[in-house]
Amino acid sequence: MRPARTIVSLALVSLLAGCASTGSANLQTKSTYYDDVDWVRMTKITREAERRGHKVWWVNPPQKPPAERQREETGGA
Repeated sequence: MRPARTIVSLALVSLLAGCASTGSANLQTKSTYYDDVDWVRMTKITREAERRGHKVWWVNPPQKPPAERQREETGGA
């Protein structure tokens, strides 16, 4: 009886660990798309930080303002 309980426990732990590590990395919202990143602002900030001797790792890059995104989507006007 004890070996069966151990096997079931290990199977459950493996299953739960596998479920916990999938899915969330594949979910991207509109704000994380490449075109939504404000590359101009990001470059200015990064260059200024490097000029001052700092290294920058962007976790949440700046996003373009909604008006600018809409203008790009509609072809600019």
